[in-house]
Amino acid sequence: MLEHPLVRTADKKQIASQLWASRVQPVTFNFLCLLLDKRRFTALAAIAGRFHQLLAAQKRQVGVTLTTAIDLNDAEITGLRKELERQWDREVVMEAKVDPEILGGAVLQIGDQVVDGSIRARLDALKATLIR
Repeated sequence: MLEHPLVRTADKKQIASQLWASRVQPVTFNFLCLLLDKRRFTALAAIAGRFHQLLAAQKRQVGVTLTTAIDLNDAEITGLRKELERQWDREVVMEAKVDPEILGGAVLQIGDQVVDGSIRARLDALKATLIR
């Protein structure tokens, strides 16, 4: 409703006040009202995402998504996280996922960078080479 263009800004601000005025810092509430006034409330998710990126950079953290074909135990995930922290000299915040489609190996996503060491990627590359 706060993103709907046919709802008046005054009504949106009243709803926002009821929802958040007593739950967030005044500066945050003023920022939300500014977004409503400027009809930019739809950008809130992107703004929050960028804020979290900047905060992580300030804390020297890097987010990593690890995708494997099978579920890894905590010791294996911790060992990989510690090795990445040693190599990058940053705190690694790791999220582990399981995707049987990759067949084996692992895929690491670090920000917008992907390191694909999966069996599926190797088979696809071999297939492309054989087709040529």
